[in-house]
Order: sequence, then structure tokens, then C-alpha cells
Amino acid sequence: MRRPLVLLLCTLLAAGCTASAGRRAVEAGVPQPAGAAQATDPTAAQKMVEDAKARAVAIPAQVDALVALAFPSTPSDPAVREAARNELVVFGEHAITPLAAAVPRVTPENRVHVVKTMMAAFRRLSYGLPPDYLPGIEAGIWFGDHATRELAIPELARFRQRGATLTLVDAATEDPSLAGLAVRAMGEIGDPRARFWLETQLRGGDPALRADAAVALSRIGGPALVSLKDAMKSEDRALRETACRALLPVAGLDDITALHEYAAAFPEDDPALVEAVRTAAAMLEEALAARQENDSASPPTPQ
Repeated sequence: MRRPLVLLLCTLLAAGCTASAGRRAVEAGVPQPAGAAQATDPTAAQKMVEDAKARAVAIPAQVDALVALAFPSTPSDPAVREAARNELVVFGEHAITPLAAAVPRVTPENRVHVVKTMMAAFRRLSYGLPPDYLPGIEAGIWFGDHATRELAIPELARFRQRGATLTLVDAATEDPSLAGLAVRAMGEIGDPRARFWLETQLRGGDPALRADAAVALSRIGGPALVSLKDAMKSEDRALRETACRALLPVAGLDDITALHEYAAAFPEDDPALVEAVRTAAAMLEEALAARQENDSASPPTPQ
């Protein structure tokens, strides 16, 4: 009987030591493994965050401590993680660079939270664009999962980040469910390099994205309009009508021939569309004639 009692006492003592060590580790900002004791009370969680900041002292060290608490590599108390993320937001610009650097380093399930926190910290700024903000958002597309990419793609589009075009193409190729989001983002960004991928979406992609791809090409303009004018000659009526509707609002003097050719070749298409094409072509013809008349009336420029 004496030996089991000794074993029981040793077991209880070891458990107490483990619990104390676990509490100390949490207070020190060390992520706890699955099954570890968790302080789910928000007040206690906030105290752990404040204690971690107090030990760190300087702002950069405080941010690093908060990042470690907010995005641990092993399971930890969700209340502490949330409190640390909320505190990072308060640091605003000071948090942007560390959060951007954390995107590829944290566990995959944490990346969406890093991007969310970085965006929330940025929203607190009254002016300026930190140099690491958009690269950090783009890193969310490179390294993130579907949810992270859904969050990051519209943010890059909001800033018309042209350098991200190839990143968007890669993401949409790897995850076709993001194609619609990528198409609309490319229309907002306006990078002419996107026209080749957008044309594949217009002609051979998901039919549900055809109109969005056509609108994106029209918003990019310039060389991208060639893709629309080529599609207006297609034997596929739905394709050529979609392309024509996208071109009409942005058609210029260089597009007169394409409009005339469409109206002449496909008079049986949607009557309202054909009439709109003829009207637009006539108005552009008048504008061209007026410009030519004005040019001929102007005195020659001295050499």
C-alpha cells in the first residue's frame, strides 16, 4: 500500500509542476500544446498581453512579442490570441512591417488572421502607405489559403497594384474558384499585361465570367480592346454580343471600323445592341469629321 501512495503523491506533485510551468509559459508568451490549460477569461487574456508588453518595453520588441502571442506555431489559448491581435491593431504603422514579414513564416491556418490584422492596423492610419503593406498583402496571396486570398485580392485591386498581375494569374490558375475575383481585380488594376489571361477567360473560361472578363478588358483599354474587337467577329453569338456590349461605352475613333463591321456582319443579333452600335458609329463618324475639319482649318505649325 505504501508504494502506490508514494506514486500517487509523485504524480500529483508532477502535475502541479507541469501546470505551474504551463502558466509561466503562457505568461511569457510561449504557445502551449494541445490539451494545455487555457485561460479563456478575456480579462486574464488581456493581462497576459499587457504583461508581455511590459517585459518587452520598447515598441519593436512589444510588437514582436504580440506577434508571437497572436500567431503561435502550436495550439494556444484563443482568448490570448484574440487579445494580442486586437493589441497589434492599435500599434498601427509600427505593426505593418512585422506582420508582413510574418505572413510566410506562420502556420497556414494563421495567415488569414495575419492579413486581417495587418489590414485592420492599416485602416487606423490617417495618411500614408507603409512600404511593406502591399508586399505583405501580396505575400498573403502567394502563401495563403483560399480564405487568405479572398481577403487579399480585393485589397491589391483597391490600390491598383500593377505589379501583382502575375501573382493574381498564378493564384487563379492554382485555385479556379478565385478566377472571378481575379478577373474583377484586374479590371480595377488596369495592367495591360493582364489582357492575355483575360482573353482566355473571355473565350474559353467559365461562361459565367465572360461578361466580367469583357468589362475588365474594356477598363484596361488600349491594346486590350483588340481582344474585344476580335471577339466581336466570333461565330459564337453570346461571345460577340458580350464583347460588343463591353466595347460600346469606351469606343473611340479607332473603333469605328470594328463597329461598322459588326453591324454589317451580324444584323440578326440583339436588335437593341445592333441599333446602339450603329448609333455609336454614326456619332463617332461625326466627331471624326469635325476633328478633320478643325485640323484643316488650323494654320500650319511653323517649322
